[in-house]
Amino acid sequence: MKKQVLLSFLASLVCACTIIALAVGIYTRDVIDDIFDDNLRITSHQMAVILRQYDNIFNAIQIELNREGRRAVKEIAEKIGNPYKSRSSAELKEIARAAGADEVYLINRNGVVFNTSFQPDMNYNLFGNSIFFENFLRNVFGKGKVFTPKASIGMNTGTINKYVYYSPKNSDCIYETSYNLKRYIARKYSADYYKFMSPRKLLELTGKKRYLVGLDLITVGENRSWSLLTTGQEVYLAPQLIKTVMQEGRFVQESDDRRVVYLNVTEEESNIAGFDDVTVDVSPRILKLVYNTSAIKRYARNLLILLICVAVASIVIALVFFSLYFSKKYIGRILDINVGLEQITRGDYSIVVEEKGHDELTLISSNINRMAEQIKVREGELRDSETRFRSVFEHAPLGIVILALDRQVRFLNHAAEMIIGCKADEIIGRDYLPMISPDNSVESLKRFSQLVRGDLDSYKDDRKLLRKDGSVIWGNIVAAVIKDAKGHPTSIIIMLSDITEKKSMEQQLIQAQKMDAIGKLASGVAHDFNNLLQVIIGYSRMLHKYIENNRKGLEVWQHVVDAGESARALVKQLLTFGRAKPATEFKPVGPNEFVESFIKMISRILSESIDVDFIPAVSLPLVNIDPRQMEQVMMNLCVNARDAMPSGGHLTLSTKGVYFDSASASRIPEAVPGYYVRFSVTDTGKGMDEETILHIFEPFYSTKEVGKGTGIGLATAYAIVKSHNGFIRVESIPNEGSSFNIFIPVRSKGEKVEKIEDSSESTENREIPIGTGELLLLCEDEPQVRELAVLILNEGGYQVVSAKDGEDAIKMFDQYKDRLDMIILDVIMPKKSGREVYKYIRSQREDIPVLFSTGYSEEMLNGEFGGDVIHKPYRENDLLQKISEMIGKK
Repeated sequence: MKKQVLLSFLASLVCACTIIALAVGIYTRDVIDDIFDDNLRITSHQMAVILRQYDNIFNAIQIELNREGRRAVKEIAEKIGNPYKSRSSAELKEIARAAGADEVYLINRNGVVFNTSFQPDMNYNLFGNSIFFENFLRNVFGKGKVFTPKASIGMNTGTINKYVYYSPKNSDCIYETSYNLKRYIARKYSADYYKFMSPRKLLELTGKKRYLVGLDLITVGENRSWSLLTTGQEVYLAPQLIKTVMQEGRFVQESDDRRVVYLNVTEEESNIAGFDDVTVDVSPRILKLVYNTSAIKRYARNLLILLICVAVASIVIALVFFSLYFSKKYIGRILDINVGLEQITRGDYSIVVEEKGHDELTLISSNINRMAEQIKVREGELRDSETRFRSVFEHAPLGIVILALDRQVRFLNHAAEMIIGCKADEIIGRDYLPMISPDNSVESLKRFSQLVRGDLDSYKDDRKLLRKDGSVIWGNIVAAVIKDAKGHPTSIIIMLSDITEKKSMEQQLIQAQKMDAIGKLASGVAHDFNNLLQVIIGYSRMLHKYIENNRKGLEVWQHVVDAGESARALVKQLLTFGRAKPATEFKPVGPNEFVESFIKMISRILSESIDVDFIPAVSLPLVNIDPRQMEQVMMNLCVNARDAMPSGGHLTLSTKGVYFDSASASRIPEAVPGYYVRFSVTDTGKGMDEETILHIFEPFYSTKEVGKGTGIGLATAYAIVKSHNGFIRVESIPNEGSSFNIFIPVRSKGEKVEKIEDSSESTENREIPIGTGELLLLCEDEPQVRELAVLILNEGGYQVVSAKDGEDAIKMFDQYKDRLDMIILDVIMPKKSGREVYKYIRSQREDIPVLFSTGYSEEMLNGEFGGDVIHKPYRENDLLQKISEMIGKK
């Protein structure tokens, strides 16, 4: 019985609540419709009031512009004077602006603009534009009248142009001035036009109206419509819609959740009393209001739901009283579960929720206990992972820096500390840019910005880094973006490695390659120059026979010979710093004895203000050097040291034994592992910067004034040392001095050193055997060199047949091959080279001697012809001696 009563009570309560909700919903909907209509009426009236105020403000401004325009146009006409005098648009604009106007136009009787400050309107025909313009302009010409038509309101573009026309009496020209309202208001009232004249107040007055979600004020033109609230925005309204609104004053469009109302506020505005008529032509205006009707429906629905909820709540309350007894036994367990969850949220996973029985709460308690255990295990794994990551981060061989997006340093490892030379706590939280050398900072900042913006995911580059102590090192930088799960950048990771040593080796390699290229160029130049010297020196020496009784002629001849020999020596020096090794005469020499002997020589080139010291090392091994050439190297270094100390100083020469293992030798391109003797020349002069050191061994590079240095001294020294299988290193500090260190490898144990006879002994006074009519084939492509050689050989007692190129040489050989006693071949010839001709000759006769002549060095020939080579420029006695020796061997 109690159960039936309870159910009946609950059913009655639900029905009553439902009926009340429906009644309240229907009543509320009617009330809302009334509110909507009142809202619409009030809003349209407010719009009309504001628009009338807007038009009156514009009318007042136009009246003021009329008065100011009359004054300005007359002032402009007076300043212009003769309208047909040639004036530029800039001059007219200056006159207009001085009078307070924006532009000025000069119009003739045909209505054509023949001069203007606004060039696009030049030659514009006003009569063709409108009959209205033609009528009033013809009425103004020469009447001394000022005409001020109404302003054109450009509500669609937010601009208003005001024009004033004036024609002095008896004039056939009209002066037209124009004002732009935006500039006029800015100039007159120091205000922004859009704020000064904006009807945005409409939004403030209507924005709080309930359910109103959209509002626009539209000016209706002949062909297009424009939004008054959004300047410059064109709005499409169907012609039929415009017609309906203009006639009926209102049009409503309904959809599922929208109600759009169009109101003719022009009509509403005209009904407002208390305002003067405006002198501005105003286009029709339509107010568009958009209401969200879903809100109305939602309101009624929500009210109904609310009442139903009240009924349900009542039922629930009733049930609670009946079920209180059954709930008691669950409340304590629920509280235990809640305590367990709170402990887990605080990070305490040791809590155990008691599991009683086999109901749902027991299942929840079991799941909570299992969840706590799993979270505990996962946190331990996470801590282990973090420890491993930090260990890898800290002990990584590369420097690792993590930056925030504002360039602040967040983390850096030990390797990065060593590279930049400062501790982590000294740089964390600071901008990373001071780590970059100033000359690289702009590019580095650009790259960082690209990473932050997402233009780059990563980049790799070499940068100069600035250490804490101020020193600059080279670093290889690899930077990448760290992103979150959504792909947004969160930080930047940079990996650094110190490549200063690598960069140094690259510079040394580039220098070596540069010297190699210059050497090839020098060898090529020397070849062509040697041909010219051959002619000059050869003919000069033969000329001696014809002027030996002419004392004055002999003096002149000697000057020519000396100049030729100097040029010959210069070519040899060019070859010295080229690829070709200079002719060397190696001898086993004691390093200390060599320097002591050299010091005795340099006293004549050093001033008394320079002190010279020698610091020898003890027990140095012998070195294989050409003393003459090494003296040249030491002399060049000492001369440079002297020039670096013009006011005197200290010059120190020293020797020392050093050893390069594989690691240290690998850092120097020219070095190989082994023992060396170091010859050092140290001065206390001006010193050099790093840029100068990079170029000092380049031929023709000099830091001295023009005329005080050739720039080949150090290049020659570099080549000579290189020919000794050694290398040079330079250390210098500006204003503190320089030290040149020459490293020469020591002799190997058991090496047999043969003394090379002095090849510089002249053959001038030797007795040269004279030929006995032997027939020689001479192959030379240079005509002058060929003619000289034929003359020398004829006077030396030989018969000669000559060839001008390789093919001609083979032809002459075939013709005389059985009679020839010897052949002289130029190595480089057109058509066929000396090598090709030589192979052909050897295929026909293996017994005939062949002498090669060339302007190239020994190294360029790679020794392929052995000793059967004579180098240009050669002396006639050298040539005849060589021919005699080779024919004698035959």
